[in-house]
Amino acid sequence: MNTLIKGALFLIIPILVSGCINIFKLSDLKPENTNFPNSQTKAKQLLADMGKAHGIDIWDSIETYNMIFGDEFYGFFGKQGNPFKESNMKLSLSYIPKTFNGQLEILSGKDKTIVSGIQSGLTYSKNSEDIFVAQKNKDMKFWIPTYQYFIEFPNRIQEATTLEYIG
Repeated sequence: MNTLIKGALFLIIPILVSGCINIFKLSDLKPENTNFPNSQTKAKQLLADMGKAHGIDIWDSIETYNMIFGDEFYGFFGKQGNPFKESNMKLSLSYIPKTFNGQLEILSGKDKTIVSGIQSGLTYSKNSEDIFVAQKNKDMKFWIPTYQYFIEFPNRIQEATTLEYIG
């Protein structure tokens, strides 16, 4: 390696390392100059009130549920994270509450009628003969449980163990 390249690497590597340390450090999200000692009780009460307002008491009586769900992926980052062929999707989502087992059927666009699911962490899909077959699909392994978590969020967030009220 010639001396010029070694010199450039000698300068660039410390700058990159320093940049990564400054970018990927932990941040305190509390407003500046605030101190909220012993405010967990208030945080728990607000969380419980939110749960009651969202009717979480009925989740214990639900064995399965289905909902029609719309999702739209915007801009550059939306395009990068979109697991579908189109940016605006209509989906049928079926779940067993408090698990991460579920099924997604595409109701719109080019992939209409495609069915994918996840059970015990393993993904599957329905083939052209309407038979469910195990099939690895990293997108569905992420998206099916993620949709479920956000649908069930008012109930699931009640299990949080670290709470703090900050105003």
